[in-house]
Amino acid sequence: MDALLYLKDWNLQGILRVLAFFFVGHWASDLGWYSFVSFFTGKGSEVINRPHYKLFMTVCGIFLIFLGIYFILSAQKAV
Repeated sequence: MDALLYLKDWNLQGILRVLAFFFVGHWASDLGWYSFVSFFTGKGSEVINRPHYKLFMTVCGIFLIFLGIYFILSAQKAV
């Protein structure tokens, strides 16, 4: 009986370890990605000229607006 409890405890610890590694890895990758994006967003106007940078940011903003509208409409259809 003690061995069975030990295996259940070990299994729970294994699951918790996997979840912990998953979350820490996910948060680390988010931090890396957002750092990358914010660095190049902040330094972008120094790399390319101002009008092209402004156009690029405008296109990205419009894309995000349409993506948000798409998600809202998709959610309404799903309900």
